[in-house]
Amino acid sequence: MNKLYTGSDITILMSVYNNSKAKEVESAVNSVLDEQSIKVKRAIIVLDGSINKELEDTLDELSSRYHNTIQLIRLKNNVGLATALTEGLQYVDTRLVARMDSDDIAVYSRFETQLEMFNNIKNLGIAGGAIDEFTTEGMYSDGVVRKMPLSDKSIRKFAKFRSPFNHPTVMFLKKTVNSVGGYQKFGNLEDYYLWLRILNSTTSNISCNTDKVLVHMRGGENMYSRRGNLKYLKKVIQLKRWMLKNDMISFLEYILGITINGIVIMMPNKLRTIFYHKFLRSKN
Repeated sequence: MNKLYTGSDITILMSVYNNSKAKEVESAVNSVLDEQSIKVKRAIIVLDGSINKELEDTLDELSSRYHNTIQLIRLKNNVGLATALTEGLQYVDTRLVARMDSDDIAVYSRFETQLEMFNNIKNLGIAGGAIDEFTTEGMYSDGVVRKMPLSDKSIRKFAKFRSPFNHPTVMFLKKTVNSVGGYQKFGNLEDYYLWLRILNSTTSNISCNTDKVLVHMRGGENMYSRRGNLKYLKKVIQLKRWMLKNDMISFLEYILGITINGIVIMMPNKLRTIFYHKFLRSKN
């Protein structure tokens, strides 16, 4: 049977901004363009507003190194991740899009694994995988792993309470994301909001995850501190209200979700980090 998709059907989508670290961006780009078992067609990197000179020089060097593979999209102002990714999607001319964060490292077989999923699972629209966290360059990993539900049915059930995909691992059909209006601003929950809109749509596409680690994610307490303020809690409540209004959760699930999220979000950051590692992560 002929393959439906190959590496030439994949575009990598990444966004950087002024605080992105040049060394981390270089490692991330190398991991998806040079250190993969399958070569992809293109990497689109959106520059979300003005960036520092070191990062500018690094991107210029990477563009030269990967000639005709990297396309830089420059935005005049810093608009945030959701808008930056939506802008980048307009330049994608392949059927598949692979998300990648600018400070993470893709494993060697990431795209090979995800292509197998798209070629073997009928009507697949989104494919994600597990991540492991690291805090020291070159040490993958610290043993902290975040696995996601595997089947479409279990993803829909899991999505009632938490985001069902590790965002930096996802590969999706461009048309699936475009059919619900693409990424839209929703605080730090723009990816969760996107998955919910897709799951709630009438599209015939299904979703799945693999339990294989696809991306080494840069972790540490700073990552969890972004989930510990009143602004974040307000966005969580707003998202839960949207889910309730669209019959994705019951009123009891709405109250339960807000209560649990509220307790975790308002914890001291050190305690929240321990909570995530003990209850929401597994050991590798």
